Amino acid sequence: MRAKDFTKPVQEQEIVEVVPALAAVGRVGAKLGTAAAKAGVKMGAQLGKVGANKAKGIGTKAVQAVQQAQDKVSQAILKKGQLIYGVNTGFGKLSSVSIDQNDIKQLQLNLVRSHAAGIGSPFNIGIVRVVMALKILTWSKGYSGVRPKLVNQLIAMLNKDIIPLIPSLGSVGASGDLAPLSHLACAMIGEGNVIYNGKTHNSKKALYSEKIKPVDLNAKEGLSLINGTQVSTALGIKALLEARNLLYSADIISALSVESSLSTRQVFNPSIHKLKKHRGQNISAKNIYNLLKKRQFLILTSFLKDLSYRYLL
Repeated sequence: MRAKDFTKPVQEQEIVEVVPALAAVGRVGAKLGTAAAKAGVKMGAQLGKVGANKAKGIGTKAVQAVQQAQDKVSQAILKKGQLIYGVNTGFGKLSSVSIDQNDIKQLQLNLVRSHAAGIGSPFNIGIVRVVMALKILTWSKGYSGVRPKLVNQLIAMLNKDIIPLIPSLGSVGASGDLAPLSHLACAMIGEGNVIYNGKTHNSKKALYSEKIKPVDLNAKEGLSLINGTQVSTALGIKALLEARNLLYSADIISALSVESSLSTRQVFNPSIHKLKKHRGQNISAKNIYNLLKKRQFLILTSFLKDLSYRYLL
């Protein structure tokens, strides 16, 4: 994980990642440098929030890739009669049981319903937005066998801020976030709950309020919805950003400590720390050294001390 170099311009996308706890530090840090002040003002409480430029759907090339993958699934089942696990067979010990073509859609629906068994407090909407974005990204590569319709519906839900209510407990991690992603799927088919206009609503009502029709799952689509690690990845991203924020905070707090103790900044001179050849150490030393460049408090204190000595003499 790379430490942040405060001597470089702070980009908007970096600023919005900073947690609310830095706001107070940022106000104090305003005297220590522009970058530190900006870092404390904006926060990442709404992690993954949709930006002003809202896409209406995936691009042409992505549509073609997604459709081609879906066509391959359809051709394998309808034309060749090929058995595909979880598409026209059962799951687990029932993998040897073939599913009648007339029951293929029902199989996907049953899969989603049976796994929507998460418990505990729901994830915050920021995490769920990231989950939705990651699922869109995965599908758009064109290897999941879903229709473009599913991808565009998830985009529409993001744009309208219809956020699935996903319980935080129940995932088996690397084997797939089956339970939490099933709750995402339930919201898309109109059977789950969502956060809409700041309140919990039935997903079907929320979708129809924005003129979005709940999807009917086709072959493999239920499996593609719940089989993935987007929830684990979203939590990993959150942990990474929080760790970065700790690094931001450490440099700012260190600078504040130096300032409050009337200490010298020379111990953080980058030319000294370059001898260690440790990238993180060099960046932190440079950050603290530059944050203390305009030390108004110390300058004022030195002036008052000098003035008092003159009067004493």
